[in-house]
Amino acid sequence: MYKLEKIVRKAASNPKYFEKLYRLTVDRAMRYFISKTGSSTDAEDLTQELYIRLYRALPDYKEEGNFLSFFYAIAKSVYIDWLRKNSSERNNLSLTDNLKTTGSNIEKHELKNEIIGYLRKLSEIDQEIIILYFLEGHSNAEIAKILGLTEENVRVRKFRALRALNRMMKDDGYAR
Repeated sequence: MYKLEKIVRKAASNPKYFEKLYRLTVDRAMRYFISKTGSSTDAEDLTQELYIRLYRALPDYKEEGNFLSFFYAIAKSVYIDWLRKNSSERNNLSLTDNLKTTGSNIEKHELKNEIIGYLRKLSEIDQEIIILYFLEGHSNAEIAKILGLTEENVRVRKFRALRALNRMMKDDGYAR
């Protein structure tokens, strides 16, 4: 984490370091947007927009802040703007847009689509917590800093969100 903060300080004034910042965080951005949109094509577009906004906003970043909070706040803003522009045509997204879907891959991608569908039924904040915990691998403490919540609130919301996901899946015939 220290390495990231060090690069962030330098990236505000040096494009070479912004490129390093990009390389350190691009996978994180892609996972975030794919989990939100279900489409790698849309995720690429949103990731590009994120880095354009990040480049413009980086000089305003306060070092005493948490860079990942700053990063995800911009990502969330990009996603919300995208939703507003595309809400009518984006109801049935698929993770398989750029993937070959043959054999067992079809089943895997259909399951991912179903899980994303369940995830979208949760509140926005619960979706963020699940994504940051399971896809990004952040601890409850890190998620609390990123989202501006208490660690206890993150723990409780995560527990309740997982219970809700489990209930939805049971209702649709999945075992457990």
